[in-house]
Amino acid sequence: MAAERAGAPPAPEFSRRVPLAEIDRAPRPRRIAATPAECAALARRFGIEALSGLRAEARLAETAPGVVLAEGIVEAEVSVVGDPAEDPVDFTVSEGFEEVFATPRGWKALAAAAPDGEVDAEPVSGGAIDLGEVAAQVLSLALDPVLLEAAAFDDGVPAFSAGGGADEAAGGPFAALAALRRRGASGDGPE
Repeated sequence: MAAERAGAPPAPEFSRRVPLAEIDRAPRPRRIAATPAECAALARRFGIEALSGLRAEARLAETAPGVVLAEGIVEAEVSVVGDPAEDPVDFTVSEGFEEVFATPRGWKALAAAAPDGEVDAEPVSGGAIDLGEVAAQVLSLALDPVLLEAAAFDDGVPAFSAGGGADEAAGGPFAALAALRRRGASGDGPE
């Protein structure tokens, strides 16, 4: 409590710290899973009805002194409510990730090697990488804000957004599915 009063950020809801001393050049798989209490706390943080079965599989490897590459996949079962009068809509999120972490020494090396001096890495704090918080952030980014809006639901099925208007979405990754759906609704498609 004293740390929170001193302006320190609150502890993450889902924390699985991996000390840098345990990470070497050979990628080792690591599996983590959130407890029901951690899932409930993350659901409150993300403003969703429920979150269950949050798990991640990651490989961590030191690619250079002070530089760690974390890559893997985050999976979770999510429940959202588009309209309070409606039942929740459940769906599964499966999102890959790749993140670079750097100590101050690694940061300097990355900056020196970058043509423009810009470093695209997360700083390592406390001598460890928190895989639980990485998984939570990946999940947060995977939850399309439009999906969580009541307008994103059509007959109880979540509709994912490309993030733009109708013109931009027309060529998006779900354009073929939308065309099939329109064709089926008009009676032109197979039964």
